[in-house]
Amino acid sequence: MKAAEPAALASWNALLDRARERVSLYRERLPAEPLTSLDQVADLPFTTKDDLREHYPLGLLAVPLDRVVRVHASSGTTGRPVVTAYTRADLDGWAECMARVLRAGEVTERDVMQNAYGYGLFTGGLGFHLGAERLGCAIVPTSSGVTQRQVMLLRPARRPMRWSWRRPSPRRASATGCGCAPASSAPSPGPRGCGARSRPGSAWRRSTSTA
Repeated sequence: MKAAEPAALASWNALLDRARERVSLYRERLPAEPLTSLDQVADLPFTTKDDLREHYPLGLLAVPLDRVVRVHASSGTTGRPVVTAYTRADLDGWAECMARVLRAGEVTERDVMQNAYGYGLFTGGLGFHLGAERLGCAIVPTSSGVTQRQVMLLRPARRPMRWSWRRPSPRRASATGCGCAPASSAPSPGPRGCGARSRPGSAWRRSTSTA
């Protein structure tokens, strides 16, 4: 047994004990006996989206409800929404993970980040917001949509921005009359009348920023 394996095995067994004790689904599904080898981790059952939907909204909580400080959910476009609850410790870990993501993308505390992910039940916007706060950069929490305003806010930025301009789907092009070409580096918004005027998924996407 490797030197680190006993500690890792103890952590796994503590986690499984906690899950069995607090959540009826795992009490029924997890093995009753402690793991004796890390190889057995591969045999543990997965938690699926069907499990989360079946126990909607908060039937799989392993903590008392008064320890929950935030609730997020999927859009529910493929069925009942998947709900996720967070404690303060969860948010702290999430912030640290997202700060690492941004740091890996060479974002620093000297940068200004315009966050165009949606804010709301979807986790994206607030996840990146947490990471940026942990990293120490300034955040412009624009959320998604209103594309012309997004571009207007970017124009005074001292750091040059490079944008990519994708071709919209045929359905959107026909609906908006937009004939945008897939240009790659444009200094200004799209042509007048462009269907990129406001919604998430519109023709403009920020690709990279350079210091």
